[in-house]
Amino acid sequence: MNLYEEGGGGERKGHLLLFGNGPEGPPRKAPLPPSVKRVGDIFDNPQFYVDGASAKDVRQGGSGDCWFMSALMALCNSTGADSLLEKVCVARDQEVGVYGFVVFRDGEWESVIIDDKLYLRKPDYDDLTERVRKDWEAAKVRDNGAEDWRVEFQLNSGALWFAQSTDENETWVPLLEKAYAKAHGDYGAIHGGNVGEAMEDLTGGISVMISTRDILSKERLWQDLLKVNTEYLFGCASPVWDDIDDDGGKDGIQANHAYSILRAVQYKNERLLLIK
Repeated sequence: MNLYEEGGGGERKGHLLLFGNGPEGPPRKAPLPPSVKRVGDIFDNPQFYVDGASAKDVRQGGSGDCWFMSALMALCNSTGADSLLEKVCVARDQEVGVYGFVVFRDGEWESVIIDDKLYLRKPDYDDLTERVRKDWEAAKVRDNGAEDWRVEFQLNSGALWFAQSTDENETWVPLLEKAYAKAHGDYGAIHGGNVGEAMEDLTGGISVMISTRDILSKERLWQDLLKVNTEYLFGCASPVWDDIDDDGGKDGIQANHAYSILRAVQYKNERLLLIK
């Protein structure tokens, strides 16, 4: 399936056609990333892990793959997370820029091999329009306009178009997202999805969807929630509210968005969930 708009004039002027991100209507268009560089050209000190993997590492980027990010956070927060992630990223050579992952699909583990090219939010200096370049050169403090631009807009995690790690030099989150996108076809193919499906892809386990309106025993569900990270992984998602223009959501919960449950605690008579 070609996810690029026909007649878009090539990648730099085209748009991604994003599927599965709305209840009805035509696919929504999103601009394509304006630049791509290798990990060694983006990061000052690239490291696959910085102090291991944590749910706090995961930050969603310009794709609507919150469902995958939520599954990733749940996996990171589980018991033995580092060993689980090592089983997903089975081989890597950072110097060469080649990474091997496995994803569980259609009943078996599939290998996914990627390079280390990642997409950026800002174009290369040489691709700037003449007006933007002149404005930048007039405003720069140092003498090297191209290098100043790179340092300001194309350096470390914050420069990435898609998923990022919160640590400015950590790379495992965007690289794993890239491998997951490749396993499904491309980045457009993972724009919109189900948390449970992503958990199955990452673990080889089986997911069960529980609708809040179908819960027969709240007590039994709560006892299961208390086993989060040890026996179970939990994701959750909100419905589309009646007011589709209400971006604020309800009590901070965004509509049509996915979350992971990181902790469940009972304090006296209060039952508390930590979600991200």
